[in-house]
Amino acid sequence: MKRPSPAPGYRMFQREILPACAGAFAMNVFFGWLTLRGTDEIPLGGARSILADLVPATFMSTVMLTLITTLIARRRPHPLDISPHPGRTSRLPHQLILRAVMLGAIATITLAPVIAGSLVLWSPARWSWASFLWFKLGFSVLLTVAGLPPIIQAILAHDLPARQPPRATPL
Repeated sequence: MKRPSPAPGYRMFQREILPACAGAFAMNVFFGWLTLRGTDEIPLGGARSILADLVPATFMSTVMLTLITTLIARRRPHPLDISPHPGRTSRLPHQLILRAVMLGAIATITLAPVIAGSLVLWSPARWSWASFLWFKLGFSVLLTVAGLPPIIQAILAHDLPARQPPRATPL
């Protein structure tokens, strides 16, 4: 019995998830290091702390994930043999920059308070750099897994070029 092929959005998600997580992790670690360099231990609260880094990291990571994933999908001729479909819709804007900013704001408003509250309740007051890197890895995976489905849905609805019918070959 032949297995049914997964939905095009799911195949695209499978292909994009690992590179997107790696890119988000690299970007989060780099900007976290820029913000917090020069400290032996990283405080949970304060001006130069994990909580102060959380809001810009959430917004920036989501915006960059949206921009990079969409631009890569636009450059591929037909990613995973997916073509736009009139039935696919997205409530996100057609304009890429507006879409990226909107998703960044949504992620910041919804995820940052939950993560901050969890950190305040269950984490130590000071972190080592190794603990910070593990946190950034989990944070990057969470942002990517939460952000990639609406990004892919918008790509499928708005950003793929129309597929041309195959040309008839002369005999």
